[in-house]
Amino acid sequence: MTISMDAISNPILNDMPEFAIRDPAVAFRGGRFYVYYTYVDFRREGNIYISTHMRTTEDFVTWSRTHEVFGGPNHYSSPGNVFRHPVSGKWAICIQSYPFGPGKGMGDERCRLFVAESDDLVTWSAPRVLVEAGAQHTYNDSVRQIDPYIVLDGDRAWCYYKTEGELGVLVSDDGLETWTEALPDRPAIGRAHMPTGETVENPYVVRHDGKWWLFVSPCSAPRKIAYAVSDSLTDWPKVEYLDFPDLPWAPHGPTAPAIVDLHEIRGAGNPASLELRRAGLADSTGLPRWLMLFHGDCEPRNTGHEAALGLAVSDDLVNWTEPGGAKTA
Repeated sequence: MTISMDAISNPILNDMPEFAIRDPAVAFRGGRFYVYYTYVDFRREGNIYISTHMRTTEDFVTWSRTHEVFGGPNHYSSPGNVFRHPVSGKWAICIQSYPFGPGKGMGDERCRLFVAESDDLVTWSAPRVLVEAGAQHTYNDSVRQIDPYIVLDGDRAWCYYKTEGELGVLVSDDGLETWTEALPDRPAIGRAHMPTGETVENPYVVRHDGKWWLFVSPCSAPRKIAYAVSDSLTDWPKVEYLDFPDLPWAPHGPTAPAIVDLHEIRGAGNPASLELRRAGLADSTGLPRWLMLFHGDCEPRNTGHEAALGLAVSDDLVNWTEPGGAKTA
């Protein structure tokens, strides 16, 4: 397997106009990337259908067929990240439920956060809710929770989520079993943190050079991606925007990042690096340090869900470009 930046062109996954692909999460195993995403079916008259799907790829050019991972009336969606469960050692994924009423398309106050487990990244357990009652903070009146992202830090787990356009954060000290609000009286990131006062969604966290990097998606027009750097998972003193290319294929902008550290995957002693070396990736040249999967908001904007997946590359997490084969129109 070899990843060629020149062979990749955006959008890397596009099933519009019948289906939208949104909110990517990614895992690597056995020489393949497993890419999970929200899949929005526009073909059903009167109501859209939202679920979580998965495809695999070795090079972000050739893909397996789309496969539904979580479906049903709860509209499980917005996979935040895939990681190793701290107790079972199995793969784990965090997702949201997204129920909405007839003729509606946006999740209501019943939205909650869930986690599921897998041995093989293909077949998953039934999702288990994190907090049945939903958000229990005091800084807004909503119990709605969407867009989870779980961070493991030693024996403690943190789960960021969106609540009324701000980021709440839960904490667990017992292996993801019970969760409480880490910041019951204030958001981790709110409108006051943002340069122009936007609401935010789709958190993603990276550990780099001894610091935490938090990426968020401002609800702006057009969309964009912002970041903050901190020693703490609860205090983010400065939020700035990424340097990101214009996207003619997604005129409403990028959002919902999922970031892959190729150096970590290829690093000595990392089991994944052995898989990459066997697959030949370690012999590749010209690879960037970081890959970002994201969704770009597309036309037409009939429901607010229209999107396709793109890929960007960076060597510093701040300045991003499209790969060499990027489409310009």
